[in-house]
Amino acid sequence: EYSLKPDEEDMFAEETESFQTVFYDLISEACAILEQKGFRTEIHIDWPDGMIRYNAEYAARIIDNIVSNIISYADPNHPVVIKTFEAAGRAGVGFWNHTSVRMHERGTGVGLQSIHNMMDRMGGECRTEFGNRRFGIELSFPEEKQVSC
Repeated sequence: EYSLKPDEEDMFAEETESFQTVFYDLISEACAILEQKGFRTEIHIDWPDGMIRYNAEYAARIIDNIVSNIISYADPNHPVVIKTFEAAGRAGVGFWNHTSVRMHERGTGVGLQSIHNMMDRMGGECRTEFGNRRFGIELSFPEEKQVSC
């Protein structure tokens, strides 16, 4: 249900909103779910000022997918680090965690591909890092210029 084909023809409405408005509740809910599942979260929030173009359903599905993967594959003995960032005209959020041995035993990659596809559809980027039992994923969006009257 979380997969998205790159050639999917459905139309979706994009909205323009402040980065903080888009991600405040999503990050709060992610932290609450992770903490209920026994994970510690370490939050580093410095809200970017910019506006981003996004799709609300995709944003929620992406964060849900990330949280599900953390629950399945992260080592609960290490904190899940969540950071916002702003650089080179882009606003973003990243999740980093230590992986458990189970990460190397299973996983199809469908979830990550789905995230990449949804980010592409919104004009955003998804960057992942694997190595030394650490996993990181960064989502970034081009910041839109605010029009003042």
